[in-house]
Amino acid sequence: MSSTRADIDDEIDLDKPALQAPRYPIASNSFMKVITQKQLTLAIDYVAEMLKRDGAIQTQTVQEWLDAAQFHPAQYQSSLPALEILGLLGFGNEMVQAKDLG
Repeated sequence: MSSTRADIDDEIDLDKPALQAPRYPIASNSFMKVITQKQLTLAIDYVAEMLKRDGAIQTQTVQEWLDAAQFHPAQYQSSLPALEILGLLGFGNEMVQAKDLG
């Protein structure tokens, strides 16, 4: 038995996508917070002050500071929590220079 063009067209629904992505329910209490450039600058300045308090003197990215703190966490007692938060928020490539606020 051979299929005709009409038989094949009846089986294909062109209005329906061939592959559909699974739908996941969105939690009713989920939201997205926008971080302004000013807030990011204040956070970086705060981390810089904490790094200075910990005795650091270099300029590195947040991720580089986190990598250094991985092997010597006691050396970064003041700054490590703030560095971890910046890293989790996706700011691992931000440069931070240990300095006093002023």
